[in-house]
Amino acid sequence: MQGGGVISITVKCDLAYSQAAGRVHLRLGVDRTLDSLLDEFCSHMRIRRLPTLSLRNDLHSELALDLTLAAAGLSDGDVIYAFDSDPPPPPPEPVLARDSASNWWILAAAALAIGLFGAAAIITMFVIGNQPIDAYGVIIDAGSSSSKVYIYTWPASKTNGNGVVSQRAVANNSSAPIESSQGINQIEWSLRSLDSVVPEDRKAKSELFLGATAGMRMYSAVNSTAAELVLNGARQVLTSKFAYKVSNATGQIRIITGAEEAVGAWISVNYLKNSFGDFASSSLTSRVARSVGYRQLANDFDTFGSLDLGGASTQIAFVPAANFTPADSVSSKTHIVPLSLYGKVYNVYAYSFLCYGKAEAENRMLASVIANAGYNSSAVINTPCWQADYTATVRATDVFQRPCSDRWQLQPPPPPPSVLARLNFTIRGTGSYENCSKLVGKFFNASCDQSTCSFNDVFQPAPASKFVAFSGFYYVASFFNASNIGSDRMQFVNAVRAFCQKRYVASIGYSDSFLRWYCFDGVYVLSLLNAYGFNETNWGLLEFEDSITVNHSTSAGEQATSANKVGWSLGYTILQSGLIPAESPLMSLSLPMFIILLIMFAAFLGFAVLFGCLGRRVKQRAQGYVTI
Repeated sequence: MQGGGVISITVKCDLAYSQAAGRVHLRLGVDRTLDSLLDEFCSHMRIRRLPTLSLRNDLHSELALDLTLAAAGLSDGDVIYAFDSDPPPPPPEPVLARDSASNWWILAAAALAIGLFGAAAIITMFVIGNQPIDAYGVIIDAGSSSSKVYIYTWPASKTNGNGVVSQRAVANNSSAPIESSQGINQIEWSLRSLDSVVPEDRKAKSELFLGATAGMRMYSAVNSTAAELVLNGARQVLTSKFAYKVSNATGQIRIITGAEEAVGAWISVNYLKNSFGDFASSSLTSRVARSVGYRQLANDFDTFGSLDLGGASTQIAFVPAANFTPADSVSSKTHIVPLSLYGKVYNVYAYSFLCYGKAEAENRMLASVIANAGYNSSAVINTPCWQADYTATVRATDVFQRPCSDRWQLQPPPPPPSVLARLNFTIRGTGSYENCSKLVGKFFNASCDQSTCSFNDVFQPAPASKFVAFSGFYYVASFFNASNIGSDRMQFVNAVRAFCQKRYVASIGYSDSFLRWYCFDGVYVLSLLNAYGFNETNWGLLEFEDSITVNHSTSAGEQATSANKVGWSLGYTILQSGLIPAESPLMSLSLPMFIILLIMFAAFLGFAVLFGCLGRRVKQRAQGYVTI
């Protein structure tokens, strides 16, 4: 025991029930009384000092409160106990406290369940709802020489009214036109080869379209009954043997007009050139980019025109110049087609010239030189449109008994079919660019009773934008190395002239049936483009392309390119996608609503923690272990 100074005393609670609990460390002078020490203890414990409170040592001997610390024999570090010499009766069993704790636990469990299940549910809804449903379209391009089957896909939710379409697959197993004996069978084989492309659960919702083009337009013009029988056969096969959706067989499996073919090609060109926005490249990979990656161009006149040269027809489509005002003539109004695409309306001039395709023009050339020779099958007939020394025998029926032959107005007219059936003609090339140009020039009638024309008195505004010339235009220009951007017309002319003047020599990589025609084809393409209004002054508007390369990112985030063949089928699909109702996931949740609900269910989890803490506190109080 110290004789003076300050010592440290620890006072522990030894009070009954829940009066107080814990310990207090006090530093007091040794001359202080135990009574003042007890006052200090009550003050620290924040309890009222009762008359019955007293102190004892660890031997359970009560200490006199009037003694000083020194007199009581306490030294530094001693422990004494505060107790109640007359404790209150024990409280009743804390039933209410235990019930209260149980209530908090129940609330905590309920909040935890709501928070966990709710958060899991909205996360699942958000993930599933933001996985776009893919819509599919099957397009059969029944051309004049063969048929192709395309499968396209787009997010079913669409963008500004139209699908952001990408080509999923193509089958080109056909080598015969639809009207031939094997035509429909070959279409069926091609379609079956793509059977696994469209998921089974989407086939019944995937629209199928067959568009027969110029070959069938010619066939129908000659024999509409036979053409309808062909279409009915196709409808029967496509609706009975395949699960794809055909809501209207007559409307979805039919001969499309030349204007529809022209418009489809125009849409394809401008979609792939990003004239409608910058989402065309994104459509190949990123679904998110397909939905939001949209850049609207400044005006309609940033679009491209399209020029298509097929076997039986040629098409032109473009948006006229800003200052163009359609005339009051029926023709001018008929050929301007309003198109609503991705939230904007385009007024597109579109026209198709039947029987001005490359194959039909080639036959017309043969018919012209044979007619000029008086249909003399015993003589060798010269043509300036084949290279010199190339000779071939052609059957009269192959040249004259064609759907377009009645339109040629040959002088003199051909013999009757019974006579033609017995005739063959020997044709020999002389290779003259100038004479071939004169012969081909007679195919185009320059007279015009409209405000402005292309040829044959057909209304057409002057070309006013860049054009993509594809299909036959591209193949011929590419052969003469004149398809590069920046090539001028004279370069093309000189290449054709030089080729025509050469003697025919077989070439590895080209069959005679193709090579013999390139002199004529070069002259014909130049003449046709001139008739459309392209000459030395505006030749720079032309871009010869058969496919358009689109840059995109792969699913792995790497940069890649894809070549997309230009044709009417892609544009036709984009146009039809605007008529097909949009689909949304059954469980769809917008991002703002997802965030709000996630915060709400996170709050439930927070309440679960809070209620659990309150329940624990109540339980501890009920057991008398709460520190004061």
